[in-house]
Amino acid sequence: MPKTIKIALNPQSVDRAIRELESYRDSLSKKADAIAHGLAELGYTVAAGILSQHIFDGDTFGSLTVESKGEGKYILYAQSKAILFVEFGVGARAGNNPLGAELGMGAGTYPNQKHALDPNGWWFPTDDARLIVRTDSNGQGWGHSYGYPARMPFAMASESMKRDLLKVAKEVFASG
Repeated sequence: MPKTIKIALNPQSVDRAIRELESYRDSLSKKADAIAHGLAELGYTVAAGILSQHIFDGDTFGSLTVESKGEGKYILYAQSKAILFVEFGVGARAGNNPLGAELGMGAGTYPNQKHALDPNGWWFPTDDARLIVRTDSNGQGWGHSYGYPARMPFAMASESMKRDLLKVAKEVFASG
């Protein structure tokens, strides 16, 4: 409900109305910060839900962070070597992140890739017993992959934040 200020046409009433308006103006920056923080937390929840279901070793999920960059400014990010693979996919199974073309990311765009769309997939050296498919004569374990589908934790977080902006704002303004 909008704030109502009643005013009489006399100096004291006008002064009181000015103070009320100034107080309301000052409260708006706090509300804007609360909205930005609420949206960042919503984005975190969405991204964390996706990452928790699709991360092999947990490093990417563990690096997911919401960081304050000043009043009304929050950044949601994951500091991980694998986050681009998770967001945009890799290989023949990458799929299509709707932001991939706009950002120049996705299967076939990673530096030094050789087998991005190879229907036979590719072999990679690994010491992780969960991934070893075969071991060579030197004892080196090898895994095989056809790629990894785009899981889009940040694209989905962004869509959720856009969709729920008015809901978050209404909650902030309703709380005072």
